[in-house]
Amino acid sequence: VDPKEAARAALVKGLGAGWSTGVFSQQHLEAHRSAVACVFVAGNRIMTGSVDSTVKEWHLSSGDLIRSVGGHTNAVRGLWGDDKVSLSASDDSTIIKWSPESGKQLRSLYCFAPVKCIAASTAGVGLVAVTGHSDATVRAYNMAEGAINDTPLYTLRGHTAALTSVAVVPAPSGAGTWIVSTSDDGSARVWDTEKKEVVSKVMHPDGNIARGLKWFPDAGLILSVHDEGSLMLWTAPFEDKPQDLAREAGRSGAAVDGEGWGCMHCTGGVVVCGTHVSQGAGALDVYLWATRERLYTIAPTDMDAIGSIHGRTNALVVGGLDGYVTVLRAGGSGGADGFARVILPSAAAKPKTKRGGGGGKKGAASAAGTSDDAAGGKAKAGQREAGGAPP
Repeated sequence: VDPKEAARAALVKGLGAGWSTGVFSQQHLEAHRSAVACVFVAGNRIMTGSVDSTVKEWHLSSGDLIRSVGGHTNAVRGLWGDDKVSLSASDDSTIIKWSPESGKQLRSLYCFAPVKCIAASTAGVGLVAVTGHSDATVRAYNMAEGAINDTPLYTLRGHTAALTSVAVVPAPSGAGTWIVSTSDDGSARVWDTEKKEVVSKVMHPDGNIARGLKWFPDAGLILSVHDEGSLMLWTAPFEDKPQDLAREAGRSGAAVDGEGWGCMHCTGGVVVCGTHVSQGAGALDVYLWATRERLYTIAPTDMDAIGSIHGRTNALVVGGLDGYVTVLRAGGSGGADGFARVILPSAAAKPKTKRGGGGGKKGAASAAGTSDDAAGGKAKAGQREAGGAPP
């Protein structure tokens, strides 16, 4: 056995149920009237936010609706939560803090500029919300219990266009936290929150909008995702031309049209990148991080252009620009809508038929390429071959 191939096989096997075999049950939720701009998984709760100004909560395990939460008057752009508190951020320039237990609004904070994204930290002084705004600033607000001051703890300036994502990450020293951010200006930045300055910055060669960032300080790497489908890997000191993992896998540029938003989620040794292939069909490319290769593409039935991704080790939640939410459960025994189709890298994806009118659940999974899944087995029950004919 080739040692290299054996090592790769061990890495894939170590990904765990579902991820190693490419088996995902799928469930489609008719969630919102307009595009789903953000999703967040907190424990066994799914939080979804929409351009229709609503926030909804769902059970991750069943897909049942828990509640709808009001309060915003414009598009909801960001969500964050844990078992004690939930935060939502909106184009109406407010952050709302609410109870995940009762759905009761606990605080509303006006920020004087549309809030495009949100993250939070519970270290140090308590709950601190980190927000990205349309005025190109990153801000931090004290959202701890009892806090009433609406003045930011600090404001970071450097981006030249609206923010698209923020995240709180451990500081390299192990003490405190830093912030990473991306923007419409095409850049991704790492901020030292003690010095209030940028310590690393990368810019897409063509200035394409940056939507997400993963920072690997120990390895000296930054991974950024952009709207036209590129997945850029940058190496410190970030001065040389980056490696485009998506283009090397044939998944950016001409392979992707421009309707969907670039989005990315990293979990359990894989990087999941949302893409929008031809004729309105959304798909998720799964990369093995250790080797930087695309393992396969998850192609749920009739999933529209993707607006957001979040999840945990055993599940992914995908927000669509058509208002639907798709829940993918790794290694599931079957969902309300069967199994998601998985396409191997060697297969050329074929256009899929978009959903027609009417609501309700979407149908069984649809093939978009090869007849076998990534596990090398036969198509699962409920799957269909390309063109929609039953197997």
